[in-house]
Amino acid sequence: MPTEEEQGEEFVCVNTAEATEGDCWVECDMGDPGKLCPQEDDQWSRVECRGDSVGIFDPKRGWFQIGNEGQWVAVGRRRQMRLLSNDEKELFEASERGDVTWVARCLESGADPNALKCEDATQFHAALPSGMFFERLMPIMVACEAGHVHVVQHFVEEVGVDPSQATPTGLTPLIAACQSDSALSVVRYLISKGVDPETADGHGFTALWVACRNGDESLVRYLLSEGANVNKVGDPHQGSALMAASAHGHLSLVQLLVAEGAVVSHKDTFGEDALSAAKSMDRTEVVDYLSTLSTATTASSGSGCSIM
Repeated sequence: MPTEEEQGEEFVCVNTAEATEGDCWVECDMGDPGKLCPQEDDQWSRVECRGDSVGIFDPKRGWFQIGNEGQWVAVGRRRQMRLLSNDEKELFEASERGDVTWVARCLESGADPNALKCEDATQFHAALPSGMFFERLMPIMVACEAGHVHVVQHFVEEVGVDPSQATPTGLTPLIAACQSDSALSVVRYLISKGVDPETADGHGFTALWVACRNGDESLVRYLLSEGANVNKVGDPHQGSALMAASAHGHLSLVQLLVAEGAVVSHKDTFGEDALSAAKSMDRTEVVDYLSTLSTATTASSGSGCSIM
């Protein structure tokens, strides 16, 4: 195991409620950290970098706005992290390639099954700029992401790893599994072990939202069959699963979600709905379909019928 001197540093996204003056940062200006500074009103705070104000912080959204382009990035904090032992590095590698025999050997050699390593968070939190923030992953999450259900099963049933546990920034095995090309088998297993199908990450993105963003129809159908709320929102922008599917052009998913009762008129904190999200990304087929629903809503408004 590494000594106290063998420490590294990481940049971790945190919940807005945990943000405090002086220790809340955002990467900006070619990677230099920006410091959160108070203003006279409680509504907004400056982000300073090299002594200059480079952005503002909206506590209602929980996100920073950098420059004049309206780019929003998540709240984060720099903190010390323990470096991985060689056994733990090998544990992560074995988990990723699906080698359950080597996973067992690493654990027998003393590797911590709940060890944490940093990885680019973009693949887990779609709204984050690539290379700017890093997520902490546990070995079981690496196995989930890679779609190795037999390794996930080993961690849960042989090692005793909690399949519902979250990292300090809110990533869970279920959310990691939703990134896999073999997501359905891993997700089925996790839910069979009591994992809540409505699990969200630390930014509020649900498993259903991730599946809709990725266009995984079989996974979406399964999550809905297990009770996932088609209209649950929780990310900083209050974007819905329907908006995610619409923005990424997944027409069949948009149609499925509407059939399952998705609120078409739901607006996020920027005032966008599913139709405007599809328009902004030039998703012509989705725009045509949602526009038809909008026309039908208008035509039936006089009779008291509407499509929410």
